[in-house]
Amino acid sequence: MAKKQNTGTTNDEENLNTAPEAQTTSSEGTTNANDPSNSNPIDQVGDRFEEYNDQLVEHDIPNAVSDKNAKETDHESAQYLENYKICFYNEAKDTLKEYNSIQNRISTTLAKDAAIVRTEVDSSVTFYQDLVTALTAATAAIKAAKLKSNAADDAASIVDDARFDSTYSEEYKALKEGVATFDTEVDAIVKKADEVRDTADNAVEAAVKVHGIAGFSNVDGLQPAGENMKNGVNLLQVNINGNVSSSLEKKTLAQGELTTALENTSQSDHNLAMAAITVVGLEETSEFVQTPADPKPNMTLDDISKKVEETFLNQQ
Repeated sequence: MAKKQNTGTTNDEENLNTAPEAQTTSSEGTTNANDPSNSNPIDQVGDRFEEYNDQLVEHDIPNAVSDKNAKETDHESAQYLENYKICFYNEAKDTLKEYNSIQNRISTTLAKDAAIVRTEVDSSVTFYQDLVTALTAATAAIKAAKLKSNAADDAASIVDDARFDSTYSEEYKALKEGVATFDTEVDAIVKKADEVRDTADNAVEAAVKVHGIAGFSNVDGLQPAGENMKNGVNLLQVNINGNVSSSLEKKTLAQGELTTALENTSQSDHNLAMAAITVVGLEETSEFVQTPADPKPNMTLDDISKKVEETFLNQQ
């Protein structure tokens, strides 16, 4: 910075200059040598630059650096929060995708299958109950027929035995004389009676077996099982549907928070860039004003502006 030079004055002259009202006389009148307006204009400019540079170095630049450091901290926090919100959003998205997959591939299909099974079980139970009713009636009819076949077989046996009973020898002889085919027809009746009895016995046995199989199958027991399965699947479907709705809400919330975080990061990028170029601008200005009459080679205000612009671009 330009400094006032020693003029080499004598003690007498110094004494005169230190007089309370040091004055000089010219053809235009008397002037005050201590009046700042009468000092060298170059010295005045140098003093103003020096004062301005002191303000820059002692206050403006430290404050700008402190603000830049704070903006860097804010920017790091914004980036950390953004990364956290990205993870939160991805987690919510994956959870929704998982529950959607369960809903589409399992719960919806399973619920429909359970409803179909329940319908088929109800139909089978109805058929089974009708079958049991029919078997009960058939068994009763078969047993009644068995009794009648037994009676017919007993009657045929009596007729058959009577032919060889001496008590009825005269009657038997008269019948044979009256009906040439009497023995043949009696034999046929006896045989038919035996066949009817055997058929009735087989029918009764078959009816008892079928009735036993129907009872052993316990189709009625399927109805509670089918109901329990349907209720269980319905509970699963309700649970999955609820989780899908909840996951969708969380994904929407996460998307909103992520959007806000991205906007905050963008704003912090801008704030940090502005703080950085402020520091560079003040530092370059301080360096420039320290040598106003002898700036750095090729350094102009345009050069400072370009350097500030480069700093801004490097912050992006």
